[in-house]
Amino acid sequence: MTAEIDDQTTAYVLVAQTCFEDLKQVAGQLAGFLVLAAVGSTSGTPEHPVLKSAELVYRRAEDALKSLRVSKPARPHHAHLLRAAASLKTALSSTHRRRDFLPLLESAQAELLAASRALPGFQMLAFDRGCCAIRK
Repeated sequence: MTAEIDDQTTAYVLVAQTCFEDLKQVAGQLAGFLVLAAVGSTSGTPEHPVLKSAELVYRRAEDALKSLRVSKPARPHHAHLLRAAASLKTALSSTHRRRDFLPLLESAQAELLAASRALPGFQMLAFDRGCCAIRK
């Protein structure tokens, strides 16, 4: 990551932040849905409102990602967002087919983490470094 960021990349960052936050929200909603399914909740079905919400937020993020003007320095960041979005799209689709989507969710999370490191202004919570993290 460079210390100096050009104006076109700054403009990209300002718009891409919303996409990034939306993708993080979708990942969180899918993780919550996995918890419902894991505890045997009868509400953990593909018709659950959290999935409907996740799909709406996903579509908004996908549309915004497609319309971004990507500067050369922002290309690696954008590639991470596109891969995260693709994994989340497949994960959302998997919920309707009642297939395991945890690996897709983990992949999306890894891409979002990589994106957070590619440019400034994209924050991820690091639960593994929190006060409650399990230490080995």
